[in-house]
Order: sequence, then C-alpha cells, then structure tokens
Amino acid sequence: MRKILFFAIALVASALVFTACEGNGEVNPTDVKASDYIGQKWRTAASYENGKLSLLPHALVNVISDKQVVLNGWDTTSFTIKDGVLTLRLGDEDQEFKIKSADKETAVLTTKMLESDFEIHMALIPKSNGDKKTVNAENIAGTWTWDWMETKSTIYFATNDSWTTDYSAMTTPGTETWEFKADGTLIKRNTLDAVWGTEPQVTWWAIENNRIAIGDDSVQPSPIPDSYWYDITELTSNVFYLNVHQEWQSSASVTSTYYLSKK
Repeated sequence: MRKILFFAIALVASALVFTACEGNGEVNPTDVKASDYIGQKWRTAASYENGKLSLLPHALVNVISDKQVVLNGWDTTSFTIKDGVLTLRLGDEDQEFKIKSADKETAVLTTKMLESDFEIHMALIPKSNGDKKTVNAENIAGTWTWDWMETKSTIYFATNDSWTTDYSAMTTPGTETWEFKADGTLIKRNTLDAVWGTEPQVTWWAIENNRIAIGDDSVQPSPIPDSYWYDITELTSNVFYLNVHQEWQSSASVTSTYYLSKK
C-alpha cells in the first residue's frame, strides 16, 4: 500500500515543477510558483527507478488551484511549494520532492523512497491553440503524441430500475506516439517498447466524411465495419481529438475521447 501511495504522491509532485517564464529555458527551482499553472494538464513522459526506465509511476495530472491537483480524473491531493521543494500531504504524512530541473513544458523531480532513487519526467499537455485544419489525410498525416483519454459511461440496472454514471481519465506509461503515414499505415510506438520487449504496432487508418477509421491489426477489411470509425471533434495544427460513442440495447452507453497533440 505504501508503494502505491508513493506513486500517487510522486505523480502529483512531478506535475507541478515547471516554470512560468517565456520560452523553454530552465529556471531556478526556487522560482517555481504553483499559482502560475492553474488550469493546466500534465502527463508522465518517463519514469526511472535507480536509473532504469520504469513502468511506474505514470498518470494524468490536472492542476485545479494553487493548492490542489486531480490525479487521473478522481483523486484530489493538496500540496505546497517552497524553496525548490514540493511537500505533499497524503493522509497524515508529509513527503518532500526536490526539483531537479524545470522549464515551461517539461519538468524533472527526484526523490528517494522504498530504498530506490526515483526520477520522474513530466510533460505539459498542449491546449488547442493552433490554426484550425480541414479534416483530410494531408492534415492528419504526421506524428502525434497520445496524451490522454477520458471515458463517460451510463449503465442501466434492471434489478432496481436505476441508472449509474461513471467517469475516468487516464494516460499511458511512457510516451506513446501515433505516426499516420501518407500510404495509410499507422505506426504506434512507445518509449517503453524495449523495456516490454515489444515492437512498434503497425496498423492502418482511413478517412471518410470527417471520420477516421483506425485498425487493430495490419490488415484493413473491406468494407470497414462501423466499429472502427471515430468522429474527429477537433483538428488544429497542434491538437487532434477523436471521439467514439457506443450503445448496447438502450441499457448502456460509453463515450470515449482521445486527446493527441504535436509541437
């Protein structure tokens, strides 16, 4: 349990060590002010345990005030920052993390816990502030970072004639990129592929009527089934948002939104 709590602490901590300066140059960690980052989202880009790439910790972090963040869409945690040290209160314990480096879009935090030295790299998730683009293959082609996704579900329970709703938000371990090639090939890579002993996933993609179809394997079926299609809700020069909605006999519905970006 303590290790799980540590992962949660480290993720929240690492999401807050960035600078408000113009540009991406590093600043003195003592200049970091949490109040400058309200409304921003951050994700874990890489984690190292004793110098080796690690699966954990990883998370999506939403800065909602200068005193609180939300982890993975549901866990609210409080914090303070002073003299380049972030102190988090979790339960009845304080845990300190040193800011190793910080700039406007990335941050590195170090701490020692559970007999291991951890270094956690975080990346800012860009907001939609680029030029609007027409939905076509030319504007989608290129490499995008898979930042995070959110899922909203509604389920009907006949036993007590009631509906329940649920919400979740998540990101992936490491940094995952999707390369949409002009020939219709889609290559999904992750910085942890070597750690997992896996190869990049090679699939396919297609565009039709403001929708995109994404395959699960290398063979594209003909015709493409409805289940492969996603609505494109936003496409700019720096973000690419996909949405899929599914229903099952009026007893359940799930809507998932995928958020991708590029610099």
